[in-house]
Amino acid sequence: MGLVRQVSRIVLTLDVLFVLLLGFSYAFGTFDAETRVVTTLAAIPIVLSFVAAAVVVAVDWDPF
Repeated sequence: MGLVRQVSRIVLTLDVLFVLLLGFSYAFGTFDAETRVVTTLAAIPIVLSFVAAAVVVAVDWDPF
């Protein structure tokens, strides 16, 4: 298993952790307009990195 695939698995694990924390704050937090904007802006890089890491793992891409 290549280094890129190992790092992608770590990124996937961290993304799941971040989504759980974000969901917990969404479920138990007080929500006004500013909080919804911050939650959305926090979710965008999490989702993008999750998709990128999932593609790397699924395709078994290794540039080395």
